Amino acid sequence: MRKLFIAIMVGFVLTGCSCGRSDEKASEVVADSISDVSVKQAEQLAIVAADAIAVSDTTDTLVVQRAIVDAFATRSQMMLDGNERAAKAFDKALEKELSRLNPALAEEVFSNQQQPTE
Repeated sequence: MRKLFIAIMVGFVLTGCSCGRSDEKASEVVADSISDVSVKQAEQLAIVAADAIAVSDTTDTLVVQRAIVDAFATRSQMMLDGNERAAKAFDKALEKELSRLNPALAEEVFSNQQQPTE
């Protein structure tokens, strides 16, 4: 898990270093579309994000990391917009869909979450 965390952090750095105008424009469009998202739309965004993660070439860790970073960036934007309900729905749907598509990868991505105590 530590390797995955380090890899994701490297992905954040690399993502920040790629300063193309098309990337900026794409980010603006995504941010605009997320700002007023419903719970149902958040679930749909999570399914799309899970699909992107699951179909990533697992031999290319940067591709997988980019898909994960993109998913969590979508969720973060919901939180920044004060849409906590949508962010929670996104989390739940992302984990459910990724678990369905690639259980091993889902376990690795979500393994750092604390399990509820009984």
